[in-house]
Amino acid sequence: MSLKWPDRSSVKPHLKPRNLLLLVSTLLVVGLALVFMQPGEDPGIGTDRISVESDHVPASIPISEKPERPPTPSELVQRVQSLIETISSGDNSARHLALGDLSETLRAASPEDATEHIQSFLATGVHIPTGQQFVVGGNGHLRSSPGLRSLLLDVLETVDPDAATTEARRILEGPTRPDEWAVSLRIVCRRMQPDDAYLQDRVMRLLTVEDWLDTPTVGYLQAFDASVHTAGSEIVDRLLEISDGPYPPATRYAARLALERTMEGAYAPAIRQLTQSDHLSSQPKFRASLIARGDVRIESDRSILEEYLRMPDPDPAEIEAFARYFPNYNQQVSDNLITTDHLTPIDDRIDQDRATQSWIHEIRDRPEFAPARTALKRVEKRLARYLVSAPVVSP
Repeated sequence: MSLKWPDRSSVKPHLKPRNLLLLVSTLLVVGLALVFMQPGEDPGIGTDRISVESDHVPASIPISEKPERPPTPSELVQRVQSLIETISSGDNSARHLALGDLSETLRAASPEDATEHIQSFLATGVHIPTGQQFVVGGNGHLRSSPGLRSLLLDVLETVDPDAATTEARRILEGPTRPDEWAVSLRIVCRRMQPDDAYLQDRVMRLLTVEDWLDTPTVGYLQAFDASVHTAGSEIVDRLLEISDGPYPPATRYAARLALERTMEGAYAPAIRQLTQSDHLSSQPKFRASLIARGDVRIESDRSILEEYLRMPDPDPAEIEAFARYFPNYNQQVSDNLITTDHLTPIDDRIDQDRATQSWIHEIRDRPEFAPARTALKRVEKRLARYLVSAPVVSP
């Protein structure tokens, strides 16, 4: 028995955000974060974190316990068809309830039946708006989405990961809708190594669709998390281009945030690309904040930092910003599609400060570091002020 899906003509068209107000709201949603700053420091450009609390974030795809008896195939068809029609009706209150019921119904069915019905709907290509925002919850799963297709793809991964991977790869064959790409990338990222050639290619494709870059949805901006997961050299270079490019503020912010989070886990290869290019030359404070993420306890990081500080003619604005941020270990915590944030223990940060202080004392008076000597002394003075009251780190 098959389902009768809505006609394309009966479905409201997908609306993209096209004004600055919506771009700002997009920026707020994607930038949910918690700042961990050194006392008294101005975060400056590139280390800002935006926090926002929503009065109402609908949980349209709740994960509930299965009832004792799965629905029969006939019951499932009737129930799903009825819920799809309610979601298509445009009544916001009824639509919200129907979205939750649809998720519960599909999860209560046998995996085979649920998979068949979800794939049947996805194959139609029909887009049904839900009237909700793109909101990521725990473990990267969606709490809500503007389109039903993204939500059903999200459910499909929980009932049949192999089928979800097949659907995701089909969606990623060409630009469809950015929210669907976001969920699809999450699915394939979980089943492939970050350096997989196919995955690297698809993330690069995500970052080069001009329509998506120019009029970003929240789902599209959330999908930048895939670039943090893969962190290939071409992808990092593309993020640098976007950060410095003629794109809306929300798009550039998503790229900058992805760069910062990439530097947290892959500093040396990413920062070498930055220091060997002209990218971000118009944003010296942000550029400095990225370079300042180096950890002197790591040999490769220390080598890059020393090379940077030996520059004969540093940009005054950049070197001043570097002195303000270094060592920059600010972190953000949020629910991401793919990656997981890990907070650095305070003891480790104190240890890094002490190591940085010792390293600066060792190199600051060497002739080759003369151009950066004033900046290094500022960092040393600031760290001494912090560490005088810091607790002793346990061995």
